[in-house]
Amino acid sequence: MMLLLQAAATLLILPFGLLALAAWRRMEGMRWGRPGAAWFPTGVCFTAVGAYSGAQALLAPVLQRMEHGSAAYTEAVRWFQAANVGRGCGVLVTAAVLAAVLAVPAGQAGRVARGGTAPILLSIVAGTAAAARYADFELKPYITLLSVIAGATVVVLLAVLFVGVARDGMDQLLWMALAAYSVKEALSVCLFLLLAWWSVEMQAAAWVAFYWVNGLAMAGMVLLAIRRLQHARAGAVVPALFERLHATRTRAPGEMFSGD
Repeated sequence: MMLLLQAAATLLILPFGLLALAAWRRMEGMRWGRPGAAWFPTGVCFTAVGAYSGAQALLAPVLQRMEHGSAAYTEAVRWFQAANVGRGCGVLVTAAVLAAVLAVPAGQAGRVARGGTAPILLSIVAGTAAAARYADFELKPYITLLSVIAGATVVVLLAVLFVGVARDGMDQLLWMALAAYSVKEALSVCLFLLLAWWSVEMQAAAWVAFYWVNGLAMAGMVLLAIRRLQHARAGAVVPALFERLHATRTRAPGEMFSGD
């Protein structure tokens, strides 16, 4: 059950990325403005990370058949662990790109979203290569490294979610998808720290619950992306989370988050 849940959560990453890109492509006239532009770096990231994760999942049975303790097995495990670091770096950089998309004036959001593609992809490759070369893959330092990356990602994503609401910078479906991912990452940080620093032994039931949360979060993100694609195909505009509420408010000149 645990391996099935873990595989399901992993294999849902790629569909979310592909659906996000498909929805973005259908946003005629809204692709490079707000709130549509934020879907592009999100789709790029999760497509790349999902493909990476899927390759790891497919190669895992091969790894299990290798002779444990052999040089080939040790090197393969090292690259698998390094890939986890690389994927985390990619999501962290994506969160930073989304923050930049929301921070710049609306007319520049598309340029920032386009320009963020290369750093996202480069961070995945560079993070993997750097980890494979320099990282210490003993349990405590390795899990601590993953915790630091995931924790930083959560902090940046929370800022993105706040600014996304304050500036109506992303539609409510993407906001909810990123919120679900933030919750998943926050739980991962807590679990990693418990394992690394407090030597807490997790029972099988706790692991199953953890992977259930991961799987449900990713499934929810996929459903939200499907819904956004349906709206895009229909030519419908999806509002920001509190856009209608903000529209009823009279804004004074120079007010914070007054728009661009």
